[in-house]
Amino acid sequence: MLDFQPHQFGKLLHSSLFLFLSSSVIALFKQVTTITGRHLSLTSSHLLPTDTHGYVMAKNIHIGMNIYVMNEKGVLISETISNVSDVVKQGYIAPLTEEGTLIVNNVAASCYATINSHYTAHSVLAPMRWWYSIFGIPKKSSEMIGVHWFAKMLYEMTTFLIPSIIQK
Repeated sequence: MLDFQPHQFGKLLHSSLFLFLSSSVIALFKQVTTITGRHLSLTSSHLLPTDTHGYVMAKNIHIGMNIYVMNEKGVLISETISNVSDVVKQGYIAPLTEEGTLIVNNVAASCYATINSHYTAHSVLAPMRWWYSIFGIPKKSSEMIGVHWFAKMLYEMTTFLIPSIIQK
């Protein structure tokens, strides 16, 4: 897991994305819905693959764009977005896959957020993917809540060395 927060309402990274209610921090997510009703909720800095624009942050996705969905035969096809809205959610999870992508609710998404390049994120997280492919996932990993130490270290280094590539 890159980040596993099953019980939290969100993390305070960008104050404009959060509402403060009774000392709770509530996270706002983007919910993307396609013309056939497939939907996905994700952070505004999360990347989605599109048919003509490459990977786009959810905050830049709009109605009429095409994203990839899995059809009944298990084949990825492009489908038009019919609605983009803000929703409040509790708990979030950011898994890391070998391919750097995953399918959620039959919608394709990148594993990556915060940096506006799926390919850069996939490259810099290669050592983490290699480590787990060689040594496996420890049994205690299901108990680990929060940002993975390796991803956290990369984020801190990037924020210090090249802050311009971190999306706010």
